Amino acid sequence: MHKHILVAIDGSAMEGKVIANAVEEAKLKQASLTVVRILDTPSYLLNSPRLMKMMEGTRKYLIEELANIKQDIAQTLPEENLSVIVSYGNPKQQIIAFAKEPERAIDLIVIGATGESEETLAGSTTTYLINRAPCDVLVVR
Repeated sequence: MHKHILVAIDGSAMEGKVIANAVEEAKLKQASLTVVRILDTPSYLLNSPRLMKMMEGTRKYLIEELANIKQDIAQTLPEENLSVIVSYGNPKQQIIAFAKEPERAIDLIVIGATGESEETLAGSTTTYLINRAPCDVLVVR
């Protein structure tokens, strides 16, 4: 039984459907839900304080966006079972890293079949997670 679900979003057209599926899974299984949005950031930018300062505005916007999403979800799930994360880096690697953190105990990742710029059968992040995630992956179409 899944007790902690991580839903990865990217601002794509599928985002609402992906979140709805994750919330439904969390309700059915009485599980905790973590919503994560990773700002795809090349490693060379992470090492530049000046460039990171420029990206801070985008990060603040995403935090506000996730606060609104959290507020919407809190109408369905208990707020104590809900958390949101905004992070920088490679989404594929960051999602795997979050799922492997023992304190999170993620046992299900929910993700869209394709991302914002993908129109293939499965996006590259989704394919990566299916092949490398340390837990179950639910792909929403």
